[in-house]
Amino acid sequence: MLFDVGETLVHPEPSFPELFARIVGEAGHERDREAVVAASATVRRRFSEASRDGDLWTRSPEASRGFWLDVYGRMLRELALPNRDGLRERLYDGFTDLGNYALFGDVPAALDALEADGLILGIVSNYEAWLDDLLSRLGVRDRFPVRVISGLEGIEKPDPRIYRLALRRSGVPAPEVAFVGDNPEFDVDPPAALGMFPVRVISGLEGIEKPDPHIYRLALRRSGVPAPEVAFVGDNPEFDVDPPAALGMFPVLIDRRDRYPEYQGTRITDLRDLAGVLEAA
Repeated sequence: MLFDVGETLVHPEPSFPELFARIVGEAGHERDREAVVAASATVRRRFSEASRDGDLWTRSPEASRGFWLDVYGRMLRELALPNRDGLRERLYDGFTDLGNYALFGDVPAALDALEADGLILGIVSNYEAWLDDLLSRLGVRDRFPVRVISGLEGIEKPDPRIYRLALRRSGVPAPEVAFVGDNPEFDVDPPAALGMFPVRVISGLEGIEKPDPHIYRLALRRSGVPAPEVAFVGDNPEFDVDPPAALGMFPVLIDRRDRYPEYQGTRITDLRDLAGVLEAA
């Protein structure tokens, strides 16, 4: 099983928007989390631009610094904050501080279960070379015998070569490999084209977005499983609960950050609880 890393296994602590807001707040510029969340769409757009233009932003510390200073500059403009006085640099320093990152709480137990099932685990990540040090600091580096980090390899997703390299290092045929990631452009179609098994339907690729019922129906058609036999797990009640329930699926709200403590439906705060919830349903 191959994983992306950022926002799949590892996240800024407590989250990207909250760390961003804290850093600019310490510089005297208060912005609430919701405003930063909206401005954060810039990050994914910039990833897409880099891929389109062949801009290998992880290839060197200098390239990475230039890339992220541009990202932070764009976000500051969207937030009507000054793009001067070293604010971009403060953000860059904060987001390259290994101490500002953590594993999602459910990751260690999930890795335990996968290893117990005899799976070979690996990572394929567009990340700077320091990801290797970060994984060591978080105590999980050696749990991934297959590690393909773009900043070390000189190739980035969605270049097919980076996925082929991971397959070669794993020694496992593509049809027997699942690819788990959070970015549709890099973690769904490219591994699928090589015969791997990504499990996701993505609005950016399909031209439809949640809560449009068509996107859930599309997922059902691709799964080949009747709606009453499908659990839908997501973190947003508006998109991940009522719409799939209306089609007969079983929604499970994963509320890692305890944002919806009064939610009355099936709610978990730890992914390790999912199997038990489904067994009892």
